[in-house]
Amino acid sequence: MSSSATGRVGEHFAAYVLEAHGIEAQRVDTQYADLWCRVGDSLIAVEVKTCSSAKLFPKRGVTPRYSFNSRSKKHGWYCFVALDIRLMLLRPVEEVGKASSISLSSKLFTAESQSNSIEKFLKSC
Repeated sequence: MSSSATGRVGEHFAAYVLEAHGIEAQRVDTQYADLWCRVGDSLIAVEVKTCSSAKLFPKRGVTPRYSFNSRSKKHGWYCFVALDIRLMLLRPVEEVGKASSISLSSKLFTAESQSNSIEKFLKSC
C-alpha cells in the first residue's frame, strides 16, 4: 500500500473511532488538518499520522516502535494511528513539541490508552 493510501486509511479509521465515541469528525484536506472535530461549540483541528506497522530493532530487549513524521503545528491535536493493531492515540500539539518526527513504543498502543487519550481530548474542549 502506498504511503498516501496508508494515510487515507488512517484518517478514515480515526474518524470512525472518534464518531463511535460521540465526536463529530469531518475529513478535510487542508495543510495542517486531516479532521475537523466538533465537540459542543468547539471545532478542533486534528492532524492524523499513520504507521502501517511497528519497527523492530536488532538490540535485544528493545520494544518495537511506531515512527511518525510530524510537521510544526501551532495548535490542535495529533492523532497517531497504529494501523496493524487498529489503535490510535490523541496528543495535544503542545505535548508533541516541534519535532519533525516522533517515535512511540508499541506498548503505548492499548485499548485503555486509546480511551484515555479520547477522554483527555474531550475534557480539553
